[in-house]
Amino acid sequence: MAIKIRKKDKPGIFNYKSSKKILTPDDIAASDSQDKKIESALLKVEKYLLKNNFLSKTGLKKNPLKVWYEIGRALNSYFKIHKILKEEEIFFWRDLYERETLLHKNIHKGQIAESRNDYKIATFLSSKYSYEELELLGSWALVREIFSYKSIVKDQRLINLIIDNLIKNPSTRNGARPFIKEISNKFKLMHTTILTDKELKIKFNTVNFKFSNNKNE
Repeated sequence: MAIKIRKKDKPGIFNYKSSKKILTPDDIAASDSQDKKIESALLKVEKYLLKNNFLSKTGLKKNPLKVWYEIGRALNSYFKIHKILKEEEIFFWRDLYERETLLHKNIHKGQIAESRNDYKIATFLSSKYSYEELELLGSWALVREIFSYKSIVKDQRLINLIIDNLIKNPSTRNGARPFIKEISNKFKLMHTTILTDKELKIKFNTVNFKFSNNKNE
Protein backbone atom coordinates (compact mmCIF):
# COMPACT_ATOMS: atom_id res chain seq x y z
CA MET A 1 0.00 0.00 0.00
CA ALA A 2 1.00 3.66 -0.20
CA ILE A 3 0.75 6.65 2.13
CA LYS A 4 -0.90 9.82 0.86
CA ILE A 5 1.28 12.79 1.79
CA ARG A 6 0.40 16.47 1.61
CA LYS A 7 2.77 18.46 -0.55
CA LYS A 8 4.48 21.26 1.33
CA ASP A 9 3.17 24.76 0.55
CA LYS A 10 0.71 23.36 -2.01
CA PRO A 11 -2.70 22.75 -0.39
CA GLY A 12 -4.76 20.11 -2.16
CA ILE A 13 -1.78 18.56 -3.91
CA PHE A 14 -0.54 15.15 -2.77
CA ASN A 15 2.25 12.68 -3.29
CA TYR A 16 1.96 8.95 -2.76
CA LYS A 17 4.90 7.34 -0.97
CA SER A 18 5.47 3.62 -0.68
CA SER A 19 8.14 0.99 -0.23
CA LYS A 20 6.99 -0.31 -3.63
CA LYS A 21 8.64 1.09 -6.73
CA ILE A 22 5.48 1.01 -8.84
CA LEU A 23 2.02 1.80 -7.47
CA THR A 24 -1.12 0.29 -8.95
CA PRO A 25 -4.55 1.97 -9.11
CA ASP A 26 -5.57 -0.33 -6.24
CA ASP A 27 -2.66 0.96 -4.16
CA ILE A 28 -3.77 4.55 -4.76
CA ALA A 29 -7.39 3.74 -3.96
CA ALA A 30 -6.37 2.00 -0.72
CA SER A 31 -4.22 4.98 0.22
CA ASP A 32 -7.09 7.42 -0.38
CA SER A 33 -9.39 5.23 1.69
CA GLN A 34 -6.92 5.07 4.58
CA ASP A 35 -6.42 8.83 4.40
CA LYS A 36 -10.16 9.39 4.92
CA LYS A 37 -10.19 6.99 7.86
CA ILE A 38 -7.30 8.66 9.68
CA GLU A 39 -8.89 12.06 9.00
CA SER A 40 -12.12 10.80 10.57
CA ALA A 41 -10.23 9.52 13.63
CA LEU A 42 -8.50 12.88 14.09
CA LEU A 43 -11.78 14.79 13.74
CA LYS A 44 -13.37 12.56 16.38
CA VAL A 45 -10.67 13.30 18.96
CA GLU A 46 -10.75 16.98 17.97
CA LYS A 47 -14.49 17.14 18.78
CA TYR A 48 -13.89 15.47 22.14
CA LEU A 49 -11.14 17.95 23.06
CA LEU A 50 -13.25 20.94 21.98
CA LYS A 51 -16.28 19.70 23.91
CA ASN A 52 -14.22 19.26 27.08
CA ASN A 53 -12.47 22.61 26.69
CA PHE A 54 -8.96 21.18 26.31
CA LEU A 55 -8.68 22.72 22.86
CA SER A 56 -9.99 26.10 21.69
CA LYS A 57 -11.73 26.81 18.40
CA THR A 58 -8.60 28.71 17.31
CA GLY A 59 -6.40 25.67 17.90
CA LEU A 60 -4.97 26.78 21.24
CA LYS A 61 -4.06 23.80 23.42
CA LYS A 62 -5.20 24.77 26.90
CA ASN A 63 -3.59 21.61 28.22
CA PRO A 64 -1.00 20.37 25.68
CA LEU A 65 -0.21 17.21 27.64
CA LYS A 66 -3.89 16.18 27.71
CA VAL A 67 -4.40 17.08 24.05
CA TRP A 68 -1.46 15.02 22.84
CA TYR A 69 -2.27 12.14 25.16
CA GLU A 70 -5.77 11.89 23.70
CA ILE A 71 -4.38 12.10 20.17
CA GLY A 72 -2.02 9.25 21.03
CA ARG A 73 -4.90 7.17 22.39
CA ALA A 74 -6.90 7.77 19.22
CA LEU A 75 -3.98 6.71 17.02
CA ASN A 76 -3.37 3.57 19.06
CA SER A 77 -7.03 2.64 18.62
CA TYR A 78 -6.69 3.31 14.90
CA PHE A 79 -3.63 1.03 14.63
CA LYS A 80 -5.51 -1.85 16.23
CA ILE A 81 -7.73 -1.92 13.15
CA HIS A 82 -5.56 -0.43 10.40
CA LYS A 83 -2.02 -1.73 10.02
CA ILE A 84 0.82 0.36 8.60
CA LEU A 85 3.76 -1.46 7.07
CA LYS A 86 6.96 -0.97 9.09
CA GLU A 87 8.85 0.32 6.05
CA GLU A 88 6.11 2.90 5.37
CA GLU A 89 5.75 4.25 8.90
CA ILE A 90 8.12 7.13 8.18
CA PHE A 91 5.75 8.36 5.44
CA PHE A 92 2.74 8.00 7.73
CA TRP A 93 4.27 10.10 10.52
CA ARG A 94 5.51 12.71 8.04
CA ASP A 95 2.02 13.09 6.60
CA LEU A 96 0.44 13.51 10.03
CA TYR A 97 2.92 16.25 10.84
CA GLU A 98 2.23 18.07 7.57
CA ARG A 99 -1.55 18.04 7.98
CA GLU A 100 -3.13 21.40 8.70
CA THR A 101 -5.65 20.56 11.41
CA LEU A 102 -7.03 22.25 14.49
CA LEU A 103 -5.10 19.68 16.53
CA HIS A 104 -1.81 20.80 15.04
CA LYS A 105 -2.50 24.26 13.71
CA ASN A 106 0.71 25.59 12.23
CA ILE A 107 0.87 25.46 8.46
CA HIS A 108 3.54 23.14 7.09
CA LYS A 109 5.91 22.27 9.87
CA GLY A 110 8.51 21.13 7.36
CA GLN A 111 10.96 18.33 7.86
CA ILE A 112 11.37 17.40 11.50
CA ALA A 113 13.33 14.56 13.04
CA GLU A 114 11.03 11.55 13.14
CA SER A 115 11.81 11.01 16.83
CA ARG A 116 10.47 14.50 17.67
CA ASN A 117 7.23 14.11 15.77
CA ASP A 118 4.53 14.96 18.33
CA TYR A 119 2.13 12.39 16.89
CA LYS A 120 4.67 9.59 17.19
CA ILE A 121 5.70 10.63 20.71
CA ALA A 122 2.05 10.80 21.82
CA THR A 123 1.29 7.38 20.37
CA PHE A 124 4.24 5.80 22.14
CA LEU A 125 3.54 7.41 25.50
CA SER A 126 -0.19 6.71 25.59
CA SER A 127 0.54 3.03 24.96
CA LYS A 128 2.97 2.83 27.89
CA TYR A 129 1.71 5.24 30.54
CA SER A 130 -1.55 6.41 32.03
CA TYR A 131 -2.41 10.08 31.80
CA GLU A 132 -2.17 10.32 35.59
CA GLU A 133 1.43 9.11 35.47
CA LEU A 134 2.35 11.62 32.80
CA GLU A 135 0.72 14.38 34.80
CA LEU A 136 3.22 13.57 37.57
CA LEU A 137 5.98 13.79 34.98
CA GLY A 138 5.02 17.34 34.08
CA SER A 139 4.57 19.32 30.87
CA TRP A 140 4.46 18.33 27.22
CA ALA A 141 7.53 20.53 26.74
CA LEU A 142 9.43 18.27 29.13
CA VAL A 143 8.21 15.20 27.26
CA ARG A 144 9.51 16.61 23.96
CA GLU A 145 12.83 17.44 25.61
CA ILE A 146 13.38 13.75 26.35
CA PHE A 147 12.82 12.86 22.70
CA SER A 148 15.23 15.50 21.40
CA TYR A 149 18.33 13.38 22.05
CA LYS A 150 19.29 10.74 19.46
CA SER A 151 21.29 8.73 21.96
CA ILE A 152 18.17 8.35 24.12
CA VAL A 153 15.53 7.56 21.49
CA LYS A 154 17.72 4.84 19.99
CA ASP A 155 16.58 2.57 22.85
CA GLN A 156 13.03 2.82 24.19
CA ARG A 157 14.20 1.36 27.49
CA LEU A 158 16.20 4.53 28.10
CA ILE A 159 13.11 6.63 27.47
CA ASN A 160 11.20 4.55 30.03
CA LEU A 161 13.98 4.80 32.62
CA ILE A 162 14.12 8.57 32.26
CA ILE A 163 10.35 8.98 32.46
CA ASP A 164 10.14 6.69 35.50
CA ASN A 165 12.85 8.74 37.21
CA LEU A 166 11.16 12.04 36.42
CA ILE A 167 7.82 10.77 37.68
CA LYS A 168 9.52 9.98 40.99
CA ASN A 169 11.44 13.27 40.92
CA PRO A 170 9.10 15.90 39.39
CA SER A 171 10.92 18.80 37.78
CA THR A 172 10.49 21.59 35.29
CA ARG A 173 11.80 21.25 31.74
CA ASN A 174 14.78 23.45 32.59
CA GLY A 175 15.34 21.64 35.86
CA ALA A 176 15.34 18.22 34.19
CA ARG A 177 17.44 19.20 31.17
CA PRO A 178 20.86 18.69 32.86
CA PHE A 179 19.80 15.19 33.95
CA ILE A 180 18.52 14.28 30.48
CA LYS A 181 21.65 15.67 28.84
CA GLU A 182 23.86 13.73 31.24
CA ILE A 183 22.05 10.50 30.36
CA SER A 184 22.41 11.33 26.67
CA ASN A 185 26.15 11.86 27.00
CA LYS A 186 26.50 8.67 29.03
CA PHE A 187 24.99 6.51 26.30
CA LYS A 188 26.03 8.48 23.22
CA LEU A 189 28.76 6.05 22.12
CA MET A 190 27.30 2.95 23.72
CA HIS A 191 25.60 0.14 21.81
CA THR A 192 22.80 -0.36 24.31
CA THR A 193 21.03 -3.06 22.31
CA ILE A 194 23.61 -5.62 23.47
CA LEU A 195 22.76 -4.90 27.11
CA THR A 196 20.15 -6.78 29.09
CA ASP A 197 17.49 -4.77 30.90
CA LYS A 198 19.39 -5.30 34.16
CA GLU A 199 22.73 -4.23 32.69
CA LEU A 200 21.19 -1.13 31.13
CA LYS A 201 19.57 -0.12 34.40
CA ILE A 202 22.85 -0.57 36.31
CA LYS A 203 24.67 1.71 33.87
CA PHE A 204 21.78 4.18 33.95
CA ASN A 205 21.96 4.36 37.74
CA THR A 206 25.67 5.24 37.67
CA VAL A 207 24.65 8.72 36.57
CA ASN A 208 24.85 10.66 39.80
CA PHE A 209 22.28 13.45 39.68
CA LYS A 210 20.44 15.11 42.53
CA PHE A 211 16.97 16.45 41.84
CA SER A 212 15.65 19.45 43.72
CA ASN A 213 12.10 17.98 43.71
CA ASN A 214 10.78 21.43 42.94
CA LYS A 215 8.57 21.67 39.85
CA ASN A 216 8.25 25.42 40.28
CA GLU A 217 11.91 26.33 40.28
